[in-house]
Amino acid sequence: MTWVTRWPVEPTEVQAEIEAETNPLQKALGIAALTEAYPGQTMTLCMALDQPEARTRCERLNERPHLWVTKPKDNPGLSSLPETQAPDVDCLSEDTQAACRDRAARLSALQGRVDEARAHCNALSTPQWAGECLFQAAEFVVHRNSAAGYAVGAVLCEHAKPFATNCLNHLVLILADGAPASSTSNPDDWAKIHSADNAVRAHWSWQDSIRAKDQSDRLWSEALGLAYSNATKVTGDPLDALGTAQMPHIFAGTMQRLMTLDPPASRGLTQWVELAQTHLSERSHGTAHREQRRIFRGAADLWGADTEGESVAYLATSRRWVSKNPSVDLAICALEAAARKPPFASNLLEDARTHESLLVQNTAARLVQLIEQDQSD
Repeated sequence: MTWVTRWPVEPTEVQAEIEAETNPLQKALGIAALTEAYPGQTMTLCMALDQPEARTRCERLNERPHLWVTKPKDNPGLSSLPETQAPDVDCLSEDTQAACRDRAARLSALQGRVDEARAHCNALSTPQWAGECLFQAAEFVVHRNSAAGYAVGAVLCEHAKPFATNCLNHLVLILADGAPASSTSNPDDWAKIHSADNAVRAHWSWQDSIRAKDQSDRLWSEALGLAYSNATKVTGDPLDALGTAQMPHIFAGTMQRLMTLDPPASRGLTQWVELAQTHLSERSHGTAHREQRRIFRGAADLWGADTEGESVAYLATSRRWVSKNPSVDLAICALEAAARKPPFASNLLEDARTHESLLVQNTAARLVQLIEQDQSD
């Protein structure tokens, strides 16, 4: 049998054979045939292609959901998937029913059988355990297949009530872990995050453009926060690797890292901006390897639900106002970082109140108000 005919029943074996194929042309032709026959299922094969053009085509076909999904007329979203009766499973003697179904759901998810994975989880006794089962299956498939597993994982998360939002955020966290250290200026070192971004946008853009933008924004915010938290030297290498598109997240990661090295009160607001500008003008041209494995934690959420104005994700778990003026944007990042290192440095607050930018003034006022509300609760 050919790779195409074998793929539905033994995808793992077929992938291993393709990756071991020494003839580049045979490998490329085989992957192309599989991608055309099974779009949406063959993203993991794309990385085996040496030619950039062939790899791009492979990824593009796997990012076109209209090739394999029929969009419902009323766009009810992912809840339109049909219910499937849970198949029988062979459980280990020491297994609980939940553990047995969890394992079966993960295997079904890994093989792309979403409705079957849902059926395994829904066979559990309570909605809470069913949701946890789906949550774990979603994380499992993204851990295993990275960007190629995002679409399956996102579908499972949408049904992981009452944990759907948290589940989707965890998938972004897993994908962001592919970020390199911020010391590299090589664009290729960010390929995993670009692929993750493509997967996130491809999955959501056709059904929810707002969520597509928000999840992509969160991904880059978390990836750059992680990259800077693991770098031994704070530099502007990501500006060379990523250009200006991710500048707000580069600024946020830079300022957050600098304020872990020195206390916020050690400088005035202008001096923090100047320090960040100096570091951003320097280059390490280092490797993508994270030399220090620090734990990156998303920022405390100090963004009010009714806050208005142009904003971006801030270190994954919050938001902040954004300015096209780099100096103003760095000042905003300085205040956001300082607010999460209590007590809020009074000298920075005083500087912010007299700052020429209304965005900087309003940022300080918003942060103080939310911190005071949190302390009074």
